[in-house]
This record gives sequence, structure tokens and C-alpha cells, in this order.
Amino acid sequence: MLRSPGSFSKIWTIVRRCSAQASGKKIPEYPIKVSAVKSVQEKRVKPKISIDEDTIHLLERLSLVNIDSKEALKIVEDSIAFADQILDIDTEGVEPLYTVLEDCDLPLREDKVTDGNIREDVLKNASVTEEEYFVAPPGNIPLEKDKKSFTKTQYAKLTLKSEKNINDLTLLPLGQKLLDNLKREWINSDPVINIYHRKIATLGVLVDAIDSSDETESLMLHRKIAPHQLAVLCYSQQPDNLSDLQDLAQLVTINTRKVGISTLNLPKGATDEEKHLSQELSVMDRLGVPYCIILNDESLRNGILQLRSRDTSLSEAVHLTDIPKYLIKIYSSF
Repeated sequence: MLRSPGSFSKIWTIVRRCSAQASGKKIPEYPIKVSAVKSVQEKRVKPKISIDEDTIHLLERLSLVNIDSKEALKIVEDSIAFADQILDIDTEGVEPLYTVLEDCDLPLREDKVTDGNIREDVLKNASVTEEEYFVAPPGNIPLEKDKKSFTKTQYAKLTLKSEKNINDLTLLPLGQKLLDNLKREWINSDPVINIYHRKIATLGVLVDAIDSSDETESLMLHRKIAPHQLAVLCYSQQPDNLSDLQDLAQLVTINTRKVGISTLNLPKGATDEEKHLSQELSVMDRLGVPYCIILNDESLRNGILQLRSRDTSLSEAVHLTDIPKYLIKIYSSF
């Protein structure tokens, strides 16, 4: 058994008990010094303890120690050499001391029945948890990793056709298509060829966008595949400013289209009623437009406009000259 240097007190106890038996007393009158034990060890010439590679693997498999460096190996060798000192002491007739309270009655806590609801307390016993479950720590036992051999049957080939050859695509029932692929796989041992129709893919994207909207009526298309990536609206409490705002909206539309952002600018997007503005924003959300620019009276004074997000329905203030660069950063990110 390996003992740490901190277990020297146990060896000291055995030395004292052996000396007590030799003098006929349970407790010696004077403590035994460690130098007496060392003098016995010096008489014995012991070879230097070294651990071979097989022993290292055995200790790791038994989860006794994790040896990953020369310093760790030296610590194990020193621990074995320190524990080997017990062999120099005569322990004949000495019974091991299991615990200092082995002859005493230990009080136990009374069992109390509870209604449960102690999941949090139980999970505190684990060092790592994942979704309110225990996570077993990785063991020290090395596992053999077999190299996987992949065959043709484990791959699928995807073929996309352009719009020019769209008439060559044939739609088959799912069961018949699967049966044909399996027959080809068994007979010819060729990869399974899957052909996807563009209309079906578009329908799947739209259905997914509708399902992602939760309780709202927005079409949650990704901003990179939305037909219109930006819409420009005008709102002013002074009807005389609407014409100037429409000219400003036309300028914003030209600048955003130059950088490759498809922008929607409709004449009905200019209004002097807040209710009508809310309706237009709702229409843009249902069309799947990710962002809307709202021009108001403040935009005519200092060039500050509002950029509204469809996903959060929140607006942020951006200067007119920074809009193209800011939108490029948004649409170039994932």
C-alpha cells in the first residue's frame, strides 16, 4: 500500500507500541526517537526504487495515480521508498488500530422521512452537471480507438440541377424512391443519389420561417435569404415635411442598393399618422423584411434615423452616413 509523507504519524504510533511491548508497559515512559529507526535503516543497503512502464500503466488502470510527467513519477517513487520504512520495524504481535473510537458507541442521527424535493441538494454532490443530470468524470483507463473504415454505402451524393434543366427532375413517392435507392445499393453497390426539388426546398424554408414566429405574425426568414433585406418608411407629425422625407428616403435607397442590399421603398410608406406607421411595420414583418429604416422630423434636422429590427421590434439611432457600412457589417455576419 502506498502511504503519503503525511502518514508518518502512523509509523510513529507503531514504533511506540512496539517499544511498549518490549518494556512490558502499554505506554513507554519516554517517546522513541526517529533517529533509532533511521539507524536501523542505514544498516540495510536497499537498491533505488524505480518503476517500469508496465507498472505505470497498471497504476493508471487501477486509478491509483495519474502519471503524466517525470515529476509525478519521482513523487510516486519517493512515496514507495518512504512507505518501505515500515519493513524495518518489528510489528510481531501488534494488532492494527482501526480507529480510535472502535470501542465506543457512536451516536447516529435519527432517520427522518421527507417528501423529496431535494434534487438541488443531491446535485451539489456532483462536481459537473449537465441539464440537471450527473456527468461521470472521464476515467484513467485508456480505451482502444478503432479506426473506422467507411464504404460507399455510408455516403450520399447530392445533385443540384439548374433552372435550365428543371424539367428533367422527376418527383416520385417517398416509398418508391427509397425502394429504388435500396435496389441500386444492393445490386450495383453505388452511392445513393438524392435529387431535391427547388420548390420543395423553398416550401420547407417558408414553413420553418412561419413556425419560428411563435405567436407573432412575422415571417422569420433569415436576413441573408429574405427577398427584401431593408424597407424605408417615413413618418412626420407635420404633413409639409413628408415630401422632404420622401426625397431623403430615395437617397437612402440609392446608397443601400449600391452596397448590394435589396431595399424596398414604397410611396405608401410615408404617413403622418402613427397608427398607419404601425400597420406598415406589421406588413413588413409579414413580408419577412429583417430591418426597417424610419425617417422622421429629426432626420431632417441632424441626419439621425431609426433602424428597427423585425426580430426584436426595437429601434436604434444611426446617422444617415453610417447606414451603408453598418448594414454591411450586419449582413456579412452569420
